[in-house]
Amino acid sequence: MSKYLMVVLIFFVFIGVTHVFAYNLEVGTYSNGASPSDNRAVTTVESFPIHVLIIKCPSDSNQPHIFVVGMTAGVSKSLGDETSAVANAIQSVGTGTIELGTSHAVQEPSSDCYYAAFSDDGKGDFAYGSRDGTGVAADVTTGFLPIFASTGCWDTCVAGEAAKWKGSIGGTNCHSYAAAANPSSENITALVATTFSVGTDDAVNAVGTKYWWFAVKGVTGYNGVGTYTGTTGNPETVSTINTPTFVITKNAGSVHAAGRWAVAGDSSWGLTNVAGSTDIIEEMTVNGFTVGDSTLSGADTVVYHFFASKSPLYASGVPFHLLFQ
Repeated sequence: MSKYLMVVLIFFVFIGVTHVFAYNLEVGTYSNGASPSDNRAVTTVESFPIHVLIIKCPSDSNQPHIFVVGMTAGVSKSLGDETSAVANAIQSVGTGTIELGTSHAVQEPSSDCYYAAFSDDGKGDFAYGSRDGTGVAADVTTGFLPIFASTGCWDTCVAGEAAKWKGSIGGTNCHSYAAAANPSSENITALVATTFSVGTDDAVNAVGTKYWWFAVKGVTGYNGVGTYTGTTGNPETVSTINTPTFVITKNAGSVHAAGRWAVAGDSSWGLTNVAGSTDIIEEMTVNGFTVGDSTLSGADTVVYHFFASKSPLYASGVPFHLLFQ
């Protein structure tokens, strides 16, 4: 058998195995020139329809932005504050494409920015959408038991209410992306059966406010949630999936949630307007990821909750098409 035929067979086995079991996720980077250009097109490595997109540019003055299909076209929302969605940031998403406006939140001059693009590929393990707040406790239908869910306002936002997220491990804890202690029990209240539940708090369910949301199902080997306790050792290894490509972590106190994109070198950031550091989430490893002693990720004796995910199109964090170069 020729090596070329062998490569083809391996390719179809690889796609047949990995692409059956997990939603799509690509973590990537793009470089900006000295002056942002409007309606700028960025092409992703893998060509799949993008349904949820999170972008972070490195300056501490730039909030990470999220766009979820179902929001008004042409606007996106910062994760860590209560302002309504804005134009000129993430303008649109498509199949393997992202369109950006001139906002420095997505086109910071002369720097690299990082994105995490999620896609529902119809396998029943990823769900997303937009909903109207009612002020009455409600269930949001996902079609599966989520291990992670996140929601936040994007129109007519209530002052002081940043987006929230919750993992299935960590008891009743629900976290803000902003520097705030764990919010009230009336935020994301439960991850159950085929839904996640929201309470009556304005951050997730104010009357007259519109909210984005997305949720993921647990997929062995491709995502994980959990808890760990910070120590004085640096770095500290947090055991989860092999070589994640995207990680979020936060403790119950008034600190920012932290995030790391695998393509971002040694840096990670608070998921608000917080400067990057090499001492937050330090490295993705074959056992999970490592954290430093930053208060955002590894303060001594403090308990943290995390969500980690990787792309089904990656093998040990490397895009498949690069394995044979």
